[in-house]
Amino acid sequence: MDSRATRRAALAGGAAALTGLAGCSGARSALRDLRDATGNVLVVGGGIAGLAAAHRLADAGRSVTVFEARDRLGGRIQTSRSWDLPVDLGASWLHGVAGNPLVPLLETAGLARQPTDYYDSVFYGVDGAPLSDRTLDRTYDYFRAVRTATHRARDRGRTTRSGLVSPARWT
Repeated sequence: MDSRATRRAALAGGAAALTGLAGCSGARSALRDLRDATGNVLVVGGGIAGLAAAHRLADAGRSVTVFEARDRLGGRIQTSRSWDLPVDLGASWLHGVAGNPLVPLLETAGLARQPTDYYDSVFYGVDGAPLSDRTLDRTYDYFRAVRTATHRARDRGRTTRSGLVSPARWT
């Protein structure tokens, strides 16, 4: 039997390790076990979960290397400073606070949380003015049409893009 590491074995071992670290209660016991282990740890992915795992592992005394495919860390968390004001391009909404491990990070950073009232929302256009009910209704209709067309294309084994190739349908 070949004792060299294979890609399949590395992926299987990595998946098993990540599965053990995925749950908060499981992560605590896994970290206790890792304190007695030796060797370096490789974390694949520099998004919030990968960085949190790397941080916890480093706190447990492990030597950690994070591999990230992009040219930046953060995963979906990204702020663009291309305009006059910073704009969040992803992961700017915290869903659920009970037991959410991000809440203590926000509090430590001194960031305020603002509850969302989904039923009392105001939507604004690019000009900064609130959108009319008519415009919102047309937008929702457009969204539903796009969603239906892409699902229909997917169900027929075609690409999502193929469901949207006829712009005449959307005017």
